[in-house]
Amino acid sequence: MKQFVFFISLIFATLSVSAQDKKIKVKKFKDGIYLNLQKFQQQKPIGIMQIYTQEQYDDMFFFEEITKHDTIRFYDNLGSLRKIATKNIWGYSQRGNLFINLHDDFNRVLLLGELSYFNAKVTYEYFSAPNVYSFYHSQFHDKQTKTELKEYILNINTGDIYPLEPKSIKELLSRNAPTLKEEYEKLSNRKQRKLMLLYLRKYNSLQNLQ
Repeated sequence: MKQFVFFISLIFATLSVSAQDKKIKVKKFKDGIYLNLQKFQQQKPIGIMQIYTQEQYDDMFFFEEITKHDTIRFYDNLGSLRKIATKNIWGYSQRGNLFINLHDDFNRVLLLGELSYFNAKVTYEYFSAPNVYSFYHSQFHDKQTKTELKEYILNINTGDIYPLEPKSIKELLSRNAPTLKEEYEKLSNRKQRKLMLLYLRKYNSLQNLQ
């Protein structure tokens, strides 16, 4: 019986270690292009010398420049030249800073942890009401575009992205930090909005990722 209990305990201990291994534990990332989230978690980027380009390799903003192109060509581990659409790249790291792809733009992660924080521009179209007092008045609505800066949360272990809002904070805290969620819910609505980043930091500290 004791041997059986020991065997079951060993299984759970192994599963626990495996789950922990899935978490990102490094704070500094290798510079390069990460094709997907898994490559980032494994810290296996496409390095600068693997990339085939006319850009200057000694440019301190090298990765920022090459991601302005529609496609990127690079040599894989077998020495074959490959090509990938830039819009399909998960992100890149440049001079220790992490940039992730959202809305076809690469956005710097400003707060790094299991729950990370970043801003991204969102452009959308809308139709404005016609100016009936204008001499050039038309019966048709004018098509306009507007760009806004939105705030987001990135779960760096799953790749899931959430809008930065109290609802998202509560949902994320409830999974691994229920006590912290209860503390957050006791705040007034105004303070919940004001202290969102503080509670992301608190969560990350609990997860030993900051």
